[in-house]
Amino acid sequence: MLSSHRSAVTSTLTASRARALPALFATVLTALVARVGFLAWEPRFPLRPEDLTAAYWPANLYVGGPAFLLTFLGTAVFLVVLARGVLAWAAGVLVAAGGILFSLVIVAEALPYAYAVGDPAEVERVNQATAALVPTIVGTQVAIGLGVAIGLVGMLVARSVPRWFPIVGLLYLVVFFALPVDLGLPGELAQTALLVGIGWFAVRR
Repeated sequence: MLSSHRSAVTSTLTASRARALPALFATVLTALVARVGFLAWEPRFPLRPEDLTAAYWPANLYVGGPAFLLTFLGTAVFLVVLARGVLAWAAGVLVAAGGILFSLVIVAEALPYAYAVGDPAEVERVNQATAALVPTIVGTQVAIGLGVAIGLVGMLVARSVPRWFPIVGLLYLVVFFALPVDLGLPGELAQTALLVGIGWFAVRR
């Protein structure tokens, strides 16, 4: 009787996971599209007065911040699915915690600009003030990158994906953090491909 009950519970959990992961993957894909679109639209820092429009703050609040948050939280779940043991949970916690803080900080960074629209002197003051957030932004990116790297190593250990995938992913992370320049939109597209791959393999597992 107990064995039958456990089998039923296991079957229910398996069925729930089979439905939940594709739904989460679809959500992450939608968020990634929004993220790429947002970054293609967003002016590069430091902002100039002519870059700043009334749409800047709403775009960060309703598109940029949520899109980054959803992609990192979804990726954290996928890493737990694909990696193994301590590596899986370390990867998931780092990516989730780093992603939450990163998303909050970039939205907070955008808020002062809402009050600087049409005021060139204020834009310059805001640029100087928001520079104080750069260490937090960089730190959260390092946490996310470290979490993804741990997850990719976990995939190699668990043999849950083709061997080439985590190797390529780790090479991307090395390039991303080693180069002293912002890779811009091409770098974002490469990161998008990596996150899509992680989600795809998690759904197929």
